[in-house]
Amino acid sequence: MTDVGVGLDGTIILCTVSGHVFVRTKKYEASSVGKSGSASTSASASRSGGWKFSRVPYLQRCTKVAANSTGAFAAIRSDVPLRLVDIEGPTLAENLLAILPHWRRVGPLGAKIGSRRRVAMEESDDEEAEYDARIERDVEVLLRLLKVLEKWDASWETSVAGSDAVLVAGGKAFPVHRLLLAARSPILAQHFVLPDEGPLDLGCTALSALLLLHYLYSDDLPPIWDARVGMRLRELRPKLKLDVSLVKPELKDLATRFQLGALTRCLDSHVKTLPSPTLALDIGQLLPPSSLDVPSLPSDIVLELADRDVHCHSVVLRARCSFFETFYEDVDWTVLRLGGEGEELRFDLKHIPWDVLALVLEHIYCDAGIELFDKIGE
Repeated sequence: MTDVGVGLDGTIILCTVSGHVFVRTKKYEASSVGKSGSASTSASASRSGGWKFSRVPYLQRCTKVAANSTGAFAAIRSDVPLRLVDIEGPTLAENLLAILPHWRRVGPLGAKIGSRRRVAMEESDDEEAEYDARIERDVEVLLRLLKVLEKWDASWETSVAGSDAVLVAGGKAFPVHRLLLAARSPILAQHFVLPDEGPLDLGCTALSALLLLHYLYSDDLPPIWDARVGMRLRELRPKLKLDVSLVKPELKDLATRFQLGALTRCLDSHVKTLPSPTLALDIGQLLPPSSLDVPSLPSDIVLELADRDVHCHSVVLRARCSFFETFYEDVDWTVLRLGGEGEELRFDLKHIPWDVLALVLEHIYCDAGIELFDKIGE
């Protein structure tokens, strides 16, 4: 017991450590039957009886109780403050890069993808330290891309992680995902709208192509032409022979050709500039609508929910969710469940209603965070 109150007629209200409230009612008489079968006296009944404590329903987490002279009771409840829901784990950019075939072949990256944007948005007393951290991260990304070019061989041109299209540049064929490229660029969408469309020749160097793909999959663009980045790169790789004078003009041409406005504005700047984030917005356009309509870009997976069927995209789901990744990584499992070419793979999730999965899909497609829960209760 943590608190107690006594009413005018001797009735007691008390609060327990667990936060529940009990009220003691009038003393009750309990008759007992002796061994001889006769009823006991009233005195013995009083001794065998007691005060009855009844729990007050619907009261929890109470810390104080009180009673007044008119017989009324009160209880004070201390609500537990709700903790901030912190959505941890990989961002949309990190997950999409993880399924980019050449990126996943060269091992993990020390700095997390997407950290540049977070660092730029966070306030700090040491702006110079922030800038140095971004430079180091840009250099690390470039070293990994250069490692891709150094280790490239013909086996890397095979399909990995659901890649179903090819971009050609510098004599190399880079496997990519037509859905992601189509979502990022209207021109690429026109080229990859047909499943049998052949490889697309970018007409640029391999490094420019890698930088373009890195931007399309992550919204990130390490400026190899920046003086501080280039200087740091030469310190770490003094024997590196690389002509970067063509990279920025080639990227400008590609950005203009594929109508990548955010990338174009970034490259037009004469100082180091972060591209405006558009990845979540572009991928969010693939988000299945709340109606029963099929999305504009072809879907290849159907989630059978309790109240409707939702058409989704395996590339996004396998990148963002280990549940779907496990199934799709097993090629035999996938092939056995596809009835024919162009048929959608169906998942039985009838134990989940749409109003629940809608929040999950918004996080998967749009990288939505805590703002997801603002709609709860509306």
